[in-house]
This record gives sequence, structure tokens and C-alpha cells, in this order.
Amino acid sequence: MSHNRLSTTLLAAAIALFPLSCALHAQSSAGWKPFAPQGGLFSVDLPSECTPQPDVSTDKNGSITRLWKCFRPGAWVYLWGYTEYKSISSVAGELAADRDNFDKSAHLNLLDQHDIVTDGVPGIEFDSSNARLVARVRVWVVGNRAFIAVATEVGTQLTEDAKTFLQSFHFTAPDEKGD
Repeated sequence: MSHNRLSTTLLAAAIALFPLSCALHAQSSAGWKPFAPQGGLFSVDLPSECTPQPDVSTDKNGSITRLWKCFRPGAWVYLWGYTEYKSISSVAGELAADRDNFDKSAHLNLLDQHDIVTDGVPGIEFDSSNARLVARVRVWVVGNRAFIAVATEVGTQLTEDAKTFLQSFHFTAPDEKGD
């Protein structure tokens, strides 16, 4: 099982979008729209300006990662999706591995972590930062899928939009249709 596939792919996209010197644009999103990919088993609200960019890949172990991202250059990146493994032997181990690999890959320092429950699904939320950016990450495991939602912003504090994005993530029933 490849514990770092999910966070490494997300991180590479996030870091590539943040130049070393950029100013934080505290502009708030005007509206929000729902996003629920068919078969994804989740929904999330996105800023209306956001056009989700998909990324699907398969690693050598057969794990399939389906991720989406949107961003405002120099300000924020939102990433969300899941990796579907052949099996996950330890939920706690998967959550910890995703946290540790995300921070290591992004050269971020863990600031805080606590347990969360979303629609009855336990997970973790952690905040990490470095001199340039702050990230809040939520990770859950359902069956053989590790789900993740990430808000990364330039600066030292998350905006209300980032918090809205993260709080909007919900799990859906297998028969609900998405985009």
C-alpha cells in the first residue's frame, strides 16, 4: 500500500502554484457552487469562479487516485479527492501517514491536529505552515478509500472562504448522482 500517493500528488500541485514571493489577496468569493463527481461518494462547495481541474492516476500497486483542484494564483489552492487502495489495514495508520507525508513533502511544520467526524465518518484535521503559507487538511478513511480536502493559502491565516470550503465537504450515498 502506498500511503504517500494521495498527499504527494496534492502537494505537488499546491506548491507549483505558489511562487516564492506573492502577495495575499484577501478577496472573498462572490458565491459558491456544489461539486459532486459521479461515483466519488462526496460533495463539496466551490467558489463560483472555480473550475475544477481533474487528475487521475494509478500507482504501481494499482491504487487509483482521483483528485481535483482549483486556485486563485498567488492567493489559494483548494484540493480534494481520494485514493482507492486495494486495502487499508489500519485507519489510524493511514491518517497518520497522510498527515506526515503531506507535511514532509511540503516542508511544512505541524501546528495542530484534532479528531473530526463528518457525516459519521471519523477523521483528522491538521494545520501546518511554513514562512510562506498555511494549510488546513482534513483526511478520512471509508472502506478502502482515503479522502482528503486541503485548503492552502499564502500568508499565516486561513480566510473564511477556506474554512467554508473545508466545512462543505460531505459524504454522499452511492446512488446519489454527481457531475
